[in-house]
Amino acid sequence: MKKPVLIIATVAGYSLLETALLLIFLLPEEGISYQGSRHGLLTFAQFLTIPGLAVLFSLILYGPNQWKRRMAIHFVTVPGFLMLILLMGLPAALLEWAYNKYCVYPNSFLFPITRSLYPVVILGIASVLAFHITKKERKRVVVFESSRWLAERQAGIGARERRGRERAIRWSLWIPSVVVLTVFLFLPEVWGLLTHMQRPRAGQLPGYEVTIPPTWIIISNGTNSLTGASGVSGIAGRGMGRGAQRYLHFGDPSISGWGVGIAEYDEPKRRSLSRDEAAVARRDFQIGRAKLTCLEYRPSWGRPMRTDAEPLVLIECTGSDRLHASFTGERIHAPAFYGMLASMTPALPTEAK
Repeated sequence: MKKPVLIIATVAGYSLLETALLLIFLLPEEGISYQGSRHGLLTFAQFLTIPGLAVLFSLILYGPNQWKRRMAIHFVTVPGFLMLILLMGLPAALLEWAYNKYCVYPNSFLFPITRSLYPVVILGIASVLAFHITKKERKRVVVFESSRWLAERQAGIGARERRGRERAIRWSLWIPSVVVLTVFLFLPEVWGLLTHMQRPRAGQLPGYEVTIPPTWIIISNGTNSLTGASGVSGIAGRGMGRGAQRYLHFGDPSISGWGVGIAEYDEPKRRSLSRDEAAVARRDFQIGRAKLTCLEYRPSWGRPMRTDAEPLVLIECTGSDRLHASFTGERIHAPAFYGMLASMTPALPTEAK
């Protein structure tokens, strides 16, 4: 590849493809399961796509010289490192097996010794492998650079074109990191968008339509035609890009749980549970002929560790026509929850759609 635009576009496209494949892991298959064939296939695909990115950069940097040999090296080395990472969990699995099989308790002398030696052994193996590979590659890189330099001179490539290509390579090296960092900083929002793409009709309940905020994660939805029960539920969160401080305090949840549904045919009319706390707010919603009443509480449990943390709220909603809804989590998500209930509308008959 010689054109700077083509180099950047190719690396960006491949990075987006790899990111999309990794994000699909967040989407469950049938019945909220993560053990289906799709996830197994995606796991196997990582042994091809991750070394594929290394091969792509190798072709961009050094051209077609000995490309078959370089491709073979990458497709063996990168999966080897992945297997090493998987094997790092083997001692932990053996300890768990010994604990269950022979009742070897954590206060046994074996556990402190294993905890001390395990990271040392892993670090030593990784250091030896990294040193060996770096030493081998250093000589090979000199040969590849010399071959590329001679090929460019023979092709009559000028200094301006070389500078443009080198600038494009420097920029393209940052593209995978930028893409991954962006997804990582806004992971809850990206996850929510993906679940909406996977379940575009999740908000369609029998007789009602719920407009779920696009960045809210849909965990489950379904309808039981025999009992008449139906519902949709999930979680809402804010990524580190919208404030990283709360992620630094373990125990302060930065997610909220929500749900909207219709009770079973023969289920008694729901009433708000009796609580020690008094309701601090009440909201009424008229949804067609049904009325939904929501009571908001400030629970005494789950006090956040930080003084500047968002206070937790608990919202319980009951109504006519078997409607019910609930919310538990950060108060910052409560307005969006109320907005979702306010936007609920009676579903149009099939003939009117």
